[in-house]
Amino acid sequence: MPSWKIEVIVYLYTDLTYQDAVSSHRLVGSLVPDEVANIKNSSAGFVNSDIPALTSGTEHPTLRVKSVSRPLDSQTLTADNFGGFTPAPWTTTADQDPGYDSYIVFWQSFGWDWGPMKSDNIAHAGGLTWGRGTSPTFSAIQMPELAYAGRNVLKHEWGHAITFYYDARGTAPKPMVDNHQPDTSVNCHTHNGYLHIDETASNPVPNSIYNNGSGFTHDYYSGVTAQASNPSHCIGITPAAWLSGGPVTKR
Repeated sequence: MPSWKIEVIVYLYTDLTYQDAVSSHRLVGSLVPDEVANIKNSSAGFVNSDIPALTSGTEHPTLRVKSVSRPLDSQTLTADNFGGFTPAPWTTTADQDPGYDSYIVFWQSFGWDWGPMKSDNIAHAGGLTWGRGTSPTFSAIQMPELAYAGRNVLKHEWGHAITFYYDARGTAPKPMVDNHQPDTSVNCHTHNGYLHIDETASNPVPNSIYNNGSGFTHDYYSGVTAQASNPSHCIGITPAAWLSGGPVTKR
């Protein structure tokens, strides 16, 4: 089976100058060593432990983590459609090494704004994943969200990436899973719903949203979730879909 190849790109610095309706701004931020270590450890745990567990042992990706010292600025940050800013697939192309199925960017959205002279967060979305058809997937996650949600944010954003990709390729059952809707989903074999709890690594909750062994994310990563309105029709990423590979490693 082809393994997805994932590249995590860590932007160490942010230096964005922009103008809004009120005043001019220059936000400067950076990732401290503990935050970089958190990104590396979280990425390794997600790729090496979470994905194999969530896919019921079907998918075992590989990981590369790289750091970029050039600051994110007005050329590499763009509007996030929520009133803030984000790195995007087309603004960070130069830092994406070829040959990877997925790119996941981590960056510091929090810093000191030298315009109004106050601290601020310039990202207004917890994380973003673009629907890119059958091209390599792209997700952007700011450091405050990783600090708050832990590896759950990786499970969620990469969940968008794989559902977008396999739906575009036509190798996953229709309709595509909406991973914002655990409340209208059930297990397609038991027809049981899910506990609407965001567990933590230190407090796992079976059959909850992000549990590695059972629950909503596990079931759509393994192709055994369903819409409550059609509870016996299994949807999600089936073993056959995983067998077809990713955007670069595809069969």
